[in-house]
Amino acid sequence: IVTHLWANGEWYPDAFPGPQTPSVNALKGAIGLLFGIDVHYYAKVDLAGFVAMIDANGGVTIDVPQRIVDSTYPHENGGTVSVVIEAGTQHLDGHHALAYGRIRRGSGDFARMHRQRCLIGSVIEQIDLSDVAAGGLQLVSAALEHIETDIPLEALGDFVLLASRIDLDRLATLRITSYNYGESGHAGYQIYD
Repeated sequence: IVTHLWANGEWYPDAFPGPQTPSVNALKGAIGLLFGIDVHYYAKVDLAGFVAMIDANGGVTIDVPQRIVDSTYPHENGGTVSVVIEAGTQHLDGHHALAYGRIRRGSGDFARMHRQRCLIGSVIEQIDLSDVAAGGLQLVSAALEHIETDIPLEALGDFVLLASRIDLDRLATLRITSYNYGESGHAGYQIYD
């Protein structure tokens, strides 16, 4: 859904006026409206940046419920590669972590969304924010060229400090689990429940 909002900002720039790019305005406005909050800042990380951040953190360990295979996975640097991620506890580098969250072959969007939630949850649990605060230069420099944000540089330290205070036991997520097809005339149009 977020990628569609971003794309609509690019396709229909006049529909999303505001202080920033139409895509940023679309995202901040829609997310703010959905959750009833003011969205002050955003950060967008591209695929290569996600890989770099996972690698700089030493990888991520996840429990893979079933084997995932994609013989024509679109590599984040271009071209296609074959990716196999076996079932069981796996320690993944950035490339394989990204593939785990992106592969669509052999599963639908809802299974992929579930894998993405598990992956992000594992990253949050395994990253040591005190290490990031103390020596996060490697992490930041690894991803700096891949991040777009409007967070002022002088506020980054405050965000790291704030993130270290998050009680992960109280962190909640919402997952879309099913959908119904609508009669919109668009093939594959989905109305999410």
